[in-house]
Amino acid sequence: MKGKRILVAEDDTELLKVIILLLKSRGYHIYAVKNGEKAWQILSSRPVDLAILDIKMPGMDGLTLVKKLKSTPSLKSIPVIVITGVSRSSGKTDDYWTIRIGADDFISKPFDPQNLLNRIEDQLKIYEE
Repeated sequence: MKGKRILVAEDDTELLKVIILLLKSRGYHIYAVKNGEKAWQILSSRPVDLAILDIKMPGMDGLTLVKKLKSTPSLKSIPVIVITGVSRSSGKTDDYWTIRIGADDFISKPFDPQNLLNRIEDQLKIYEE
């Protein structure tokens, strides 16, 4: 999976740095942004193989971004992993994030780095088939 291009949209600077280091250590090319508007600019102008989107971001939030991405014919095949601090105790199930919102996978913060890597690889494999 080396060389795949991953967009990471996360407004928490420290978490963004951790994700960047983790993904770069696996040979991924990273586009890192802190809000939905910048994420949309990248999605609209550069090839991206997968997007990791935080839900709560300033400006355009992750939910709006997922819906916009999945409703754009040229972009809807990009797999999306949603990461969020909105806990399962909020009543939002995995189905909410994947079926109702349109994300391909969901990870709750805090998360295990290896789990994130595994899910990225799973999504990239699914979309290659």
